Amino acid sequence: MLFRNQVPVERSGGFTTERLLKLADQVPGLRGAGFDAAVRTMKYKAFVTASEKAYENTGDDPKGPGTPSLVVNGHLLEGGLYGVAFEEGLLTRLVVDLHDRPARWSTFWVPFGKRVEAQWEAEES
Repeated sequence: MLFRNQVPVERSGGFTTERLLKLADQVPGLRGAGFDAAVRTMKYKAFVTASEKAYENTGDDPKGPGTPSLVVNGHLLEGGLYGVAFEEGLLTRLVVDLHDRPARWSTFWVPFGKRVEAQWEAEES
């Protein structure tokens, strides 16, 4: 919901408390006294700030890797691996692999990404 509304909201002043609550109305079961209080008091502000700082420290760009981005066990999914983030079966396999067998990043996933990129290049030619 937030991602879908990110551009129009940012162009018109950002995610104010009232805008967040109005967007939350569109998600069945989300609104309630606890949720509303958390939004109004900015209960999770420290967590959000810490998450933003961690994101900004991901990679070489001080603004962070861009959105949407996915980093798994310190590995940014980019290039040929970017599409894995949108394929539930592949993403599950990658996350499990990197949790259970971290070395698979360099032995399987990096080569897999390079093969995908080579296929893209061949299709463009």
